[in-house]
Amino acid sequence: MDNLQAIRATILAFRIRWNGGLKTANTVIYGEEDRELTALECEAIGYSYIMSSPTDDVASLIELLGSGQLSLFRDRKVSAALQDFLLIRARARDANIGVMNASTVLLSKYPELIQVAASSRQALTPAVYQCDVSAMRLSQGFINDYEVVRNNFANYMLGNNRVSESLSALHSVLDNVLGLTHQETSP
Repeated sequence: MDNLQAIRATILAFRIRWNGGLKTANTVIYGEEDRELTALECEAIGYSYIMSSPTDDVASLIELLGSGQLSLFRDRKVSAALQDFLLIRARARDANIGVMNASTVLLSKYPELIQVAASSRQALTPAVYQCDVSAMRLSQGFINDYEVVRNNFANYMLGNNRVSESLSALHSVLDNVLGLTHQETSP
């Protein structure tokens, strides 16, 4: 479970960063602050369509579900934590389907407002975006779509945070029941 939590944390770190950029961009886009968008805010708008969820599958749990042996857990705390995790995960997955279906790729729909300024040919190297905030403020279509995207991204983050918290709670319950402790190792 440590590996799963670490993988989720790495992926969600980017999404947390972008969510923060979307939040701080509001005051600029809505004209409450008279400044240009920061590089992070523009990047967040450019990447706001990326809402793929990091994995939340626990291999041993999949085996237990598949074999119908989930009832092997007699401890009520473990059973409750497993049920909570499965329910929260299912709700988050359902919500993310709705969010993805209602999402707009602002970068493609408004190329005059958001442009790729620099890109690398290396995989997973982020592009650098350039945003025309003055034109964004004048485009009611952009503002409408931005508001939907911003809310969708916030809901996506909320669901993923709930899954991470539930996974962490399940991990803690299992550790307590099994008497496990995790020690930091140093090289």
